[in-house]
Amino acid sequence: DDDAVFATFFGDSGSIGASGTIDNNLTFVAATGTVPTDTEMRDAIIAAKNGMLKFKDDQGTFGYNDGAIQKLAIVVPTDIEAQARTALNATIIANTSNVWVGLADIVVLPHLTSAVEFYTAALGSHRQPFILQEREPRRGVVDLDEARVDERDSVLVMATERFTMTYGDPRRAT
Repeated sequence: DDDAVFATFFGDSGSIGASGTIDNNLTFVAATGTVPTDTEMRDAIIAAKNGMLKFKDDQGTFGYNDGAIQKLAIVVPTDIEAQARTALNATIIANTSNVWVGLADIVVLPHLTSAVEFYTAALGSHRQPFILQEREPRRGVVDLDEARVDERDSVLVMATERFTMTYGDPRRAT
């Protein structure tokens, strides 16, 4: 099969209690290369949403994401922003009415490491799919080297702070 996979969703598979397998790593095939068509993008987003609806709670009961799924966000890199916007905002795609208009908010992050992966998050609950954690505490560096201070006629002050994002509730993301 020469078709390239164009989207891989966040995470691995696992379980919580009696939830059964929670697989957040879904893939879809683009018919021509790695960039999806508008229709392929729409279908991949719908499949991700439907996958989240099938997740069970820790007691094995369906419906865990029924409330949270009412507010979706799709996080995309800039390379597939146009396809995502068309998939979720165009009233007609491939000569067919698009009933999925407004399904999710689109968040564009140019810093994503893959140009073809996108992420889906169910945000309609107090339990969020992702947690932003401080990875490295804020630190400051002051360059007081006499020669460099004389050269610049100023003191150089630098500050860094790095963060990482991790799972909060894995059933709320694909």
